[in-house]
Amino acid sequence: SFVTGTFVEVLGLGPVYAGFPWIAPPNLLRLRTFPEALALLLDRDVVFYFGWVAAVLFVAIAFSASPLRSRRRVEPFFIAAVWMTITAISYAERHHHYSRFVLPAILTAGLWLAFRARSAVIRTLAPTGVLLLLVLAQPAGHLAVISMLRHTNAPIDPGWTSLSDPPRARGAWWRVEDAEKIRAVKKYIELSLRPGETYFDFTNRGMFYFLFNRDCPVRQYEVAFYEPPERQREVIERLERNRRITAVLLPASPDDASSIVDGVPNEIRAPLVWAYIRENFQPDFAESGIVFWRRK
Repeated sequence: SFVTGTFVEVLGLGPVYAGFPWIAPPNLLRLRTFPEALALLLDRDVVFYFGWVAAVLFVAIAFSASPLRSRRRVEPFFIAAVWMTITAISYAERHHHYSRFVLPAILTAGLWLAFRARSAVIRTLAPTGVLLLLVLAQPAGHLAVISMLRHTNAPIDPGWTSLSDPPRARGAWWRVEDAEKIRAVKKYIELSLRPGETYFDFTNRGMFYFLFNRDCPVRQYEVAFYEPPERQREVIERLERNRRITAVLLPASPDDASSIVDGVPNEIRAPLVWAYIRENFQPDFAESGIVFWRRK
């Protein structure tokens, strides 16, 4: 199941979860003339793209050069650059900027080596590189945030609250609207589900299983994972066979954005499962955007 799910089913979900191939940062589109474009070197959102391109070029040069065993100073940079190059796959799928975590370390280590370079020109330019790196790091903003956090014991932004009653993650901070949904799920579970019983989630809210110590009765925790008809039939078979599944958590409405992946309602994405739910379950609970249907 692990091999099939990871390397067959999940890899086949590209059309469901893939975003636009490229979304340029606003400043990259706005600053296109010289010398205004030089300001992009101090724009953190843009520098990460430049850093990825530089990493790809570095990897290409390193592979075409002599073996790296004779260049011990270059080996750590090579490994980090390879990692940055590979993580571009995540950007292509969901625009994850994983290279952000490595680029600051590469720049810092590069400046450390620049101060020890044989070339006098590089050593002379190294202090300028330090100043540029400090500007990119924006330490003043970090110091301002730290000074605020030292004098508070609660979230600074409004609209957050803490819950002390879920079986798990007690004391965690939640947005008020999410906390209301958690309270509603807790209320229904306490009123309608006996120990050992569970529910089927049709809203892509798998975290509720964790918060309330309830078993996830199917292999896939998001509706998009079982979009193909054969996987929908597998889910229906599990729902039919497992009588400990006494309820279904449903979206509050077909256009409930919190339950939709890439603009497709779950009722349309998995019509076979939705038809089974309508036939075998009936409305039972609705509160704070949480809707449960109970097995007939």
